[in-house]
Formats: sequence, C-alpha cells, structure tokens
Amino acid sequence: MMFFFSLGLECLRAGTAVLFATDGPVSLSILLTRVIYWGRFVGVLGLLIAGLYYADLKHRRFFLLARVVLLVSFAMAAYIPMDRTVFLAQLTWKLGDNLAIGLPATFTGAAAGLARRGPRFVQLAIGLVLLVASREFMFFALQPAPLATGLIMQAAGAVLSLRALSM
Repeated sequence: MMFFFSLGLECLRAGTAVLFATDGPVSLSILLTRVIYWGRFVGVLGLLIAGLYYADLKHRRFFLLARVVLLVSFAMAAYIPMDRTVFLAQLTWKLGDNLAIGLPATFTGAAAGLARRGPRFVQLAIGLVLLVASREFMFFALQPAPLATGLIMQAAGAVLSLRALSM
C-alpha cells in the first residue's frame, strides 16, 4: 500500500520541469525533487517491510514500522546531496550519491522465498523484484519504450505481490 501511495508523488516531476523550463527558482525545484525522492524511498522501504513480514519478522508492530519508514525516508530525502548542475531526463535533479535502497527489499523477498519455500513466498519474491526493477527502469527516462516496459513490469509485480497476499 505504501508503494502505491508513493507513486502519486511522481506527478510533481511536471512541476519540476515547468520550473526548470521557465527559469524558476532552483531551490523550489530542488524541494520538489526531494519530495519525489521521499516518495520513492517510502515506496521501496514499504516493499522492504512487506518482505520482512513474509520472512516472519517477530516484531509485529507494522504501524510503528510504517511511521519509522516515513521518518527515515524524510531524513534520507532531506540530507542526500543533489547536483544542481544536472537536470535529468526524468525531470528531477541528479542525486549526489548513488544509493542502492532497492537491494534490501529484493534480498528480503528472495530470503523469504528461500527460507519458507512456499509458492506464495516465491511469488512475493518475484513480485518484489519486479516492482523494484520496474521503478528503476520506468523512471530512468521519458522515452516511450522504457516507460511502457516499466509499466508492464510494475503491473506484473503488483499482480504477483497481490496474489501472494491473497493466498
């Protein structure tokens, strides 16, 4: 659910592009970019929580974990250095650091699939991998082919993850 919530913030890329095209204030454009990255971190960390749930995490206070995800994502988005000289094709400013935040989510889902050895856990692991990969793939550029492929991967990942939850 947190992953799909985070997709709603991607519409702010249009505002960033408008500010960039009209020579608007760079600091406002950077703020919008940070909000976009906050949403991306929330989504990927939400997938991590889903993987931990399926790995039979002993700590069952998921609402507390959700609050922690929101705060950690805020801290990450607020303090990541941004390169103000490079505006990317995905209508955001370039991150100064290359973060591999999606790897824990994919590893957790794969570990749950291997440890539990049930078909629903393997299905969830594949769904998480598709969701993380599609997010990186889909927002890499605005060309139609990568965007369409990312959307298809994201739909397949969502279907697999939701089917695993309903079993």
